[in-house]
Amino acid sequence: MLYVTNAQFYHVNNDTYFKERSIDTIFKVSAESLIPHIIFETGNFSVPYEYKWWLPEKRKNVNFIFINKILENSNWTYVLIEKESIDYFALYNKSK
Repeated sequence: MLYVTNAQFYHVNNDTYFKERSIDTIFKVSAESLIPHIIFETGNFSVPYEYKWWLPEKRKNVNFIFINKILENSNWTYVLIEKESIDYFALYNKSK
């Protein structure tokens, strides 16, 4: 089951995109499928898919990279990242 708090949907240029908190990929949503759009290769810091079912005690002090927010336009991708309760911000210039 997908909970709304575990997912983010957003729109850019009439396209819809989707990211679930416990996966490292943003998907473009089409009528027939989900198409990979951006993949965050977080390696050993990837959030296990099962994380969303972990009890709160097990979630404490984890060493994962969480992609918490994505904002995107035709030139830039802005990402809010969390690791060990510290927020980081990233900007990616698509035109380069």
